[in-house]
Amino acid sequence: IPGEELSVPDGADHLGALAACAARVGYPLLLKASAGGGGKGMRAVHEPKMLRTEYEAASREASAAFGDGTIYVERLLSGARHVEVQILADSHGNCIHLNERDCSLQRRHQKVIEESPSPAVDHQLRQAMGDTAVTAAKAVDYIGAGTVEFMLSPKGDFYFLEMNTRLQVEHPVTEMTTGIDLVQKQFEVAAGLQLGIAQSDVGMSGHAIEARIYAEDASKGFLPVVGRLALWKPPHGPGIRVDSGVRQGDVVTIDFDPMLAKLIVHASTRRAALRRLDAALADLVALGVTTNIGFLRNAAAHHAFASGSVTTEFLDSAPISEFAEPGADPAVLVAIASAAQRLGMERAPSDDASGSVDEHTGHSGDPFRTLSRSFP
Repeated sequence: IPGEELSVPDGADHLGALAACAARVGYPLLLKASAGGGGKGMRAVHEPKMLRTEYEAASREASAAFGDGTIYVERLLSGARHVEVQILADSHGNCIHLNERDCSLQRRHQKVIEESPSPAVDHQLRQAMGDTAVTAAKAVDYIGAGTVEFMLSPKGDFYFLEMNTRLQVEHPVTEMTTGIDLVQKQFEVAAGLQLGIAQSDVGMSGHAIEARIYAEDASKGFLPVVGRLALWKPPHGPGIRVDSGVRQGDVVTIDFDPMLAKLIVHASTRRAALRRLDAALADLVALGVTTNIGFLRNAAAHHAFASGSVTTEFLDSAPISEFAEPGADPAVLVAIASAAQRLGMERAPSDDASGSVDEHTGHSGDPFRTLSRSFP
């Protein structure tokens, strides 16, 4: 993808360099933080008059998130999918790929639902993208688990995006479809062992989908939400995996990423995996804070996603009303309060009575007062 890093020496014409860089790359643009990812420090620019505003916003966010405000200016591909290839390389010259993941369903340039294999990739394209990913890794003598990310155009052409030199959040879908424990392999490679796996050993069994469970309010622009998890009951069953960093009673604060868990499902076909995903999301109980569970169910059931035709622009272009659920039912709040009481969560004095606030968030730690409240 055409692009270049914008590095302006002290005292140089900052805006002039930005405009010249944009002209060379060509509109529409995607401004990206050079020092990190995850959608932070990323802005789309469709016309020159918005360039300065979006650049300054992206640079500020990048500085806050990564301590480095350097921005990479890249051509924005319209109607493209985000497809990435998992690779493994050891210190003995062995490097293989473990097929692709499709991460096209995104909000604010952050992945929401990922799957493997991609519904847009056939055997021939998979081989071409995999070979390219392995070639890229070998070119830099890469060692370890990594991900080579591509943008896939509507015509089936793919363009190198970046390489993430780590395990991705979405690595479980690769584990589910290949049967290879990526974390174990990462440790083995770091210890100097050989991969012990040839490219011909890598298969593909069924279809896996991962949904990221966030404490956020989709109806309010995906604003992060704080509060106490009064009730947390992950689903269980065949083909269901939950990787979680929270427990019932934990307080969700503003100090960390609002991701609560990753829900991964596996089935023999994509259609069966979608059914299992919906059932697992329906069984997942997370009360005490607003979550994106309802949003995920609606998004996965949308005809565009169900048919495998979404692009990275899908959620940004579709009305949020198609996916977001209405506010919490008062009866649900009563049930939450009752559950919290049964679980022995003591009701703290009100702010007015004692000025007591949660030591982590600065907000009242009382689950009766923070239920379903949203904070930016």
